[in-house]
Order: sequence, then C-alpha cells, then structure tokens
Amino acid sequence: MLKIKRTIFDHIKEQDFSRYMFINPEQIQKYSGNILYRSINHLLPPTNKIFRETFNALDGKKILAQISLVPDKFSNLRCQISSLKIRHGAEFSAKPLIDYIINNYGGSGIQSFMVYIDENEPNIIALFKLECGFRSCAKIEFYETNELNAGDFEEENFKDLEVQDIEKLLEINTANIFPHYRPALTSKAKDFRYKFLKHTKNDFFKVFCVNSVPEGYFRLYDNGNGNFVADIITSKPYEQCYWEIISYIENYLKKSQKFNTLTILLKKYRETSPALEEALKTKLYIQIGATQILVKDYWQTSKESQNEEKLFVLFNDLTSQAARNISFML
Repeated sequence: MLKIKRTIFDHIKEQDFSRYMFINPEQIQKYSGNILYRSINHLLPPTNKIFRETFNALDGKKILAQISLVPDKFSNLRCQISSLKIRHGAEFSAKPLIDYIINNYGGSGIQSFMVYIDENEPNIIALFKLECGFRSCAKIEFYETNELNAGDFEEENFKDLEVQDIEKLLEINTANIFPHYRPALTSKAKDFRYKFLKHTKNDFFKVFCVNSVPEGYFRLYDNGNGNFVADIITSKPYEQCYWEIISYIENYLKKSQKFNTLTILLKKYRETSPALEEALKTKLYIQIGATQILVKDYWQTSKESQNEEKLFVLFNDLTSQAARNISFML
C-alpha cells in the first residue's frame, strides 16, 4: 500500500530515479538549509515555511517517488514545486504524491501552487495538467547569443537604483502583466521592494530612464562560466527602447573578460513581450528553449460561511501556453 511521508533527509540514489528539476539548482540550495534549520522548518505551518520541504511516496520502506516544494519569494500564500523524482517503473506513484502535497498544503492555507517545466518534458507537463489539474498560465522563452554587437545607446538613460524609484518600477511591472495573468504572477509590493534592494555579487542592475523618469529596468545575472542571463522590462510607451537596453547590456559585457553567452528572458505574459521579441530577432538572437508555468489554485471553504462551500475563481482556465524553471519572477 502506498504511503506518503514527509522527510527531513531527502537524499536518494539518483541512478534509480528519473529526476525533473523545475527550479534552478542554485535556488534549491538556497532553500535547503542545514539539518537544524530544516528540522525547525519542519514544524512551521506551510504559510510560514522558510526552506525546502520534501515528501516521499513509499511502498513499505522503499521510496517510489519524491517531491520537493519551496516557499515562493513573493507570497507566503503561494509555493513552487522545485523537483520531482520518480523511481523507474513506479510512474503510477507520482499522481498520488502530487495530489497529497496539494491537499496537505492547500488545507493549511496555501492558495496556489506553481511549477516551471521545460517544454521538452511533454510527459511531465501532461502529468501535471491532465492528471493533477494544473493549468497553463504563461510562458517564458529563452533567446541566446554568443556574439556581442552593441548598438547605440544614451549613457544618461541608465542609472543606479534609488529607493524612490521602486514604487514606479513596481507600477511598471504590474501594468505590464496581461490582466488575466496578474492574480497568479503579480508579487506583493513589500516583497517586490525587497527583491530590488537585495543584490549579490553576481547581480548587475540598472534603471532605464527617460528625462530622469524611470521607464524600465534590467537585471543581469552571472550564472558562472561566462554565461549571463538578463531580465528586461520597459513601460508600454517606451517598448521601442528594448533595442537600446540590449545594446547597453552588450556593451557592458564586452568589458567582461569571461563572456561566453547572453540569454535574455522573453516573458510572454508581459504586454511588451512582442516588442522585445522583435528586438531580439533583429539582433539575431536564437531561441534555445522555453518553459511553461503551470498553476493550480486550492479552493477553500470561506471562513465567513463554514457550512457552505464557496468556490472563487481568480481567472478562467487559459488556452495559452505557460512558463519556465529559472524563476525570475520580477
């Protein structure tokens, strides 16, 4: 008989399993914590989790499947499935394991679950969508170049982030998300501000301005070995400026001694994504892949009416495709 059990010790023999990573491994490490912290995290309710949490599907003492979740960076009512491992020949155990964590977390206050899946994994996408009730929410495409052909740009249009810029950038980010995606993809203001103010040595950030007014930004991540990833956004009136922003990034990377590739995220849930796509194709960037974002909302009984179950719908099931495992949710 299949049993589901939460575990602090999630190491398994990888060669016996098919492994599906849905979030960048470095982020997984960030959410791991040591055994002491994981033990404390184990006792916290789902809405207060700090580190990754793992569940096993067991047949006796034999692990058939394992799933891990991490708290969402932007909302304590949302979490992300970070990885799924399935023992060869035990594919039947994946659905009850996924259903269990949805019911376990959903019944304890988590309102939505997200998973980023590479489009090259159609069987896993089908598992989540067709068998576990997830829906396509949005899509992120990845455009890459290994040649830097920086065009013209105005240096005065780029500046360092100042605290007073953050509200304007939050407004630009929120307005840029198509309305039917906002319930699942919009972040809270306080978390958005925290993300802006938190920088690392591998993180380069600039605000794009027009007449000293913030109209966009870019964040450039160094993923190591000379491979960089950029997330770019402008306000709708200045979407024609994507070319200039890309040129600024390319010029910056030309000064780097370790440049290998530059990958730019094309977030299809943004209203300005067609303009960015046109700029990327004009600059001869090549699409190298795409990721879907799948979402499932957990419908709860309203606190105001304990005896009557009420379902509330944030938005209808969408026919458009969804998004990817590097979860840069800015």
